[in-house]
Amino acid sequence: MFSQLLERLGKVEEKLETLSTSSGPDRPQQDLDRVINDWTISASKNTTPSSAIQSSQSYTLILPTQLIETGTSLENESSVAYTAKTSCQSSESPKSYGHFPTVAEDFTKKANYLNRTPFSCEECRPILPEAIDDADRTESKDILVLLVYFFEHTCTLFPIICDQATYMMASVVGVRGFRDELQSCLILLMIALSKAYRDHQSLESGLADFQRAVQVLSRLSVQFTLPYAQAQVLAALFLFKKGRLLNFWSYLNAGCTALSVMIQRDENLCRERSPEDIKTTLRLYWICYNLERDLVNEIGSFPRSSLYQLEDRLPLPLGCDESDTASLSSSVRTVRTYTFFLAEMSLKSTLARIISITGGDSYLETSLNSSVEISPLMQELNAQIGEWVISLPSFLDWSPEPTRGTCSPIATRLKLIYWFTRLSLSKSHILHVLHDSDHQLPFLGWKFFQDGILAGVNMIKVSVMEESEVDVIMGNRLASTISLLKDATAKGCCPTLSEENGNVILQECIDMLWRQLAYKSEWITCRLHAL
Repeated sequence: MFSQLLERLGKVEEKLETLSTSSGPDRPQQDLDRVINDWTISASKNTTPSSAIQSSQSYTLILPTQLIETGTSLENESSVAYTAKTSCQSSESPKSYGHFPTVAEDFTKKANYLNRTPFSCEECRPILPEAIDDADRTESKDILVLLVYFFEHTCTLFPIICDQATYMMASVVGVRGFRDELQSCLILLMIALSKAYRDHQSLESGLADFQRAVQVLSRLSVQFTLPYAQAQVLAALFLFKKGRLLNFWSYLNAGCTALSVMIQRDENLCRERSPEDIKTTLRLYWICYNLERDLVNEIGSFPRSSLYQLEDRLPLPLGCDESDTASLSSSVRTVRTYTFFLAEMSLKSTLARIISITGGDSYLETSLNSSVEISPLMQELNAQIGEWVISLPSFLDWSPEPTRGTCSPIATRLKLIYWFTRLSLSKSHILHVLHDSDHQLPFLGWKFFQDGILAGVNMIKVSVMEESEVDVIMGNRLASTISLLKDATAKGCCPTLSEENGNVILQECIDMLWRQLAYKSEWITCRLHAL
């Protein structure tokens, strides 16, 4: 046994001598470095984890968005890509936003995500960093500038608070300083949202003010009042912006509950409020109700508050006359912005009705003379969408087509909701056709199918071509739409995408979701790895 071991050791020494000889002057260390560099260049060309995985698994390589836009080849970009990305990797940690993972890292991450659900990924997120003593804390002298930005950017998307009342509140806080009270809490939350929207790529922008505000909010007694409900919803919107989906639901649910109790108590006590408070309450109600409804429809697993019980009793805040808007100090809260808000709330009511309908064949019915016709229910819903478009005032200059009409975050969001509503009208039918290979389609059924596919394609185009920020809920809808269109394309049921190089437009949308949401939303990251 000992002699055999010596023989094996002798053979190992001979191999080592051979290797040392072959790696001498004829094969310097620089050759090995060159091989490693070449591999690194190849790996660094995958700008997103999705493209890295697909480049090694698919038969057709889908180029990253940057290469598609510039039209340059991989060979010509070698030195530039290597220089830029290796320098980025050397200065940033693997967990930073600018890190470009290797193919091996991508496979490992994808395997981890595929073994989990988006919900479990959100539950296992690390805690937010402690920033309450950070130097980014706002001083009283900076309040006004940040509030102006808030009303110009955040409040146009979520008009839950009046600017005139806010500026009066801010003047008091500016003189006395921030205190442990609800007024200071509201101002701090609006400042935190202002910073979050101004520097949306930073996960810590506005975090110090937010933590300072919720620390005060957690110490206050629960109040079923309009300001207290607004504070809870503002905190929810900050977490929504940061992609913290479960934390967003927690604060939103608290705000919805406070608002619901307040409204029902006012009804029971016959309490009268000022016209301004009534309109603010109605706006807050419909924003909260639709956010909660969207969250339940898209994500599920969340209990609803009692807001839905008030839907039939609370109208949209119509009747915005000149006297109400003349007092608004900036160009943000104009009739145009307010009309966009009303249009969105109206369209979401139709969308909610469509989503509540189930059944793959509910779109068609056979008449007495054996002819196939669109069901009255589907005709009514389709007519409602058409009437909604016609009823939009011309001064909005809004068009559902990509890059046409007004270009603003609220206008783009309305386009995405519009096409998603069109898609939702046909979605159950599309899924029924795709999953039933023996399903026979009449002409009307095929047209209904194609209308839904076209709506999905236009939704993807708007998100890519208008380059507007999307939230986590809309990102989840886009991911579902991409999955549906990929399935339809694979089964040869999507000639529209095939003609327009569908793989490229879908990949551009995936890249957009990686850039905007994957670094801050574990839910979206899990969804993207599954595509």
